[in-house]
Amino acid sequence: MILCLEHHLSSIESICGALLVSMLIVISPLVIFSQTPSSIKLEEMKKLDFLVGKWKGTGWLNLHDGIREEFSHKSGVKAESDGTALSFTNNQYLKGSDTTYFELPQSFIINYDEGAKSYRLRPASAEGRLFAGQSAKGPLSAKIIAPKTFQAILPMGAVSFRITVRVTDEGERQDLWETWMSDKEGWRKWQESTLRKTK
Repeated sequence: MILCLEHHLSSIESICGALLVSMLIVISPLVIFSQTPSSIKLEEMKKLDFLVGKWKGTGWLNLHDGIREEFSHKSGVKAESDGTALSFTNNQYLKGSDTTYFELPQSFIINYDEGAKSYRLRPASAEGRLFAGQSAKGPLSAKIIAPKTFQAILPMGAVSFRITVRVTDEGERQDLWETWMSDKEGWRKWQESTLRKTK
């Protein structure tokens, strides 16, 4: 009787062990798959490789009183999170100054939203906004509008900014900022800079 019970228990342990192994075999690929970035997201982020690098240049902007000011411009873009995001930093200084001239987006993250089928910009800081006065705290939509040309529209209170970043065939990066004026006037350029990759 005891031998039969021991044999029965041993059989149960064998069956449970086999079931456990089978479950692990089934679940393991699912766990690995859930931790692996999708091929679509990686493919879309790869299209932004033209932005990656350290950049340096100069630019100009029109102030509210109509005066045009020159500034120096440094920027860094690098891949993050196994290629599923880009960190984008900007530092612009008025000529002869060591402080930034305006609180434009100085640091933000770009990633790809598969559901929305578009790129998203979000602040790199915990403050929750890309810059002071921004009306929307959520991620902002962006897109590639032409080869090596990335564009986003940034709302700021009653007005909107449009930023376009383009890299030419010669390797020159051109950043253009525009302000929406009205249906009649459309977009007006108020800031532009030209940069070269330093690394």
